[in-house]
Amino acid sequence: MKNFNDSFERFFKTNEYKQNKFIMRIILWFLIAIPFLLLGRQSGIFPEFDIKLIYIDLIIFICGYCIAFIFEKIRPYSSVIKYIILFTVETNVIIISIGQGSLLYISYIIVPLLSCIYLDRKFSIKILIISYILMIISLIHRAYFLIPGYTSGITPERWLTQYTAGLTIEYCLVACVVLIVASRNTTIVDTDYKEVVKAFNSQREITASYVAMLSQKQAGLEKHLARSSNYVEIICNYLQRNKKYSDILTDNTVFNYVTASYLHDIGVISIPDSILNKKGALNDKETKILHTHPIFGYNLIKANMSQMNHDYLEILCDMTLYHHERWDGNGYPYGLSGEKIPLAGRVMAGANYIDNLLTGAAFRAPVTFDKMLEIIKELEGTALDPEIARVILKASNDIKAVYERQNFI
Repeated sequence: MKNFNDSFERFFKTNEYKQNKFIMRIILWFLIAIPFLLLGRQSGIFPEFDIKLIYIDLIIFICGYCIAFIFEKIRPYSSVIKYIILFTVETNVIIISIGQGSLLYISYIIVPLLSCIYLDRKFSIKILIISYILMIISLIHRAYFLIPGYTSGITPERWLTQYTAGLTIEYCLVACVVLIVASRNTTIVDTDYKEVVKAFNSQREITASYVAMLSQKQAGLEKHLARSSNYVEIICNYLQRNKKYSDILTDNTVFNYVTASYLHDIGVISIPDSILNKKGALNDKETKILHTHPIFGYNLIKANMSQMNHDYLEILCDMTLYHHERWDGNGYPYGLSGEKIPLAGRVMAGANYIDNLLTGAAFRAPVTFDKMLEIIKELEGTALDPEIARVILKASNDIKAVYERQNFI
């Protein structure tokens, strides 16, 4: 089964991904606002504003946004992205603050405060230090290159000393606020982590015991469950990038999906060995018996696992009961169609098709990886949720990596 620490690390990676998207939207709104600022300047609404700063900001925002966008497409969970977008915002803060006649040093709190949304105290401390250094650099620039243009009777050194002292005090006060927020975030995450670990340990013990029983029931079933869980995780990770599912598939929900996937076939405990291990195609009577395993599995879960976390239990029940339903309504046990099938069942069905096609069965030879993708494409909108079929095709490289490192013999 998946190690919980891996999932906890993925929580931070996914949170980082979401916050990157949030700040990129802020940058995009700035880009949209700049033409209106230019129009206002042209109309005389901002007669004293240095129009050159607008163009510099525009170039910086466009460059920063494009670089972050490219990184996000190539490596969506790269830690480099957050530095790129925060540096883009910070650079614009510097440009504004060193502009002729501008003293907007309060803007230096923007980036340190934004860093708190990443839930990483060490990262926030780094940003505080970097922002302070950049603030001092901008003060030096103003003192030696801009002061003579509008101030007399004061030397650059004196001006620099006075403003450095005053702004350092202000910045330290801001830093305290940032550290308090960052520390509080860390405490909350750690507390939640301990609660989830407690629930996870309980789920893991129960799940491991049932997986051991299933492995005795049918040869190769344990490997099927392990591989399927990998495919479930990949599908969920890609679905999270879809706006429709991003709020539904939270990191904790994805973790529950992956854990629950190990027990989606728990109902086969009720199926006679003669049917499970039969060499060749099943007759109608045997097929009808086999098709009862989702309902038996659901009843088994309800009767023996009621003490589990409610959210996890609901996902487990949905996966167990509905993983053989089809998008077109021709599945079993209830013949549900479309979005009447719970998402957990549709995701599990996708993972099942991948593994069953690649590994084959007693009466069906396995297919090649490329052939599997062709069949998945054909199943789009019939057996499989169209979105999940498209996700499988899009995630083919990640799926192939699992396929190649697992023992499929």
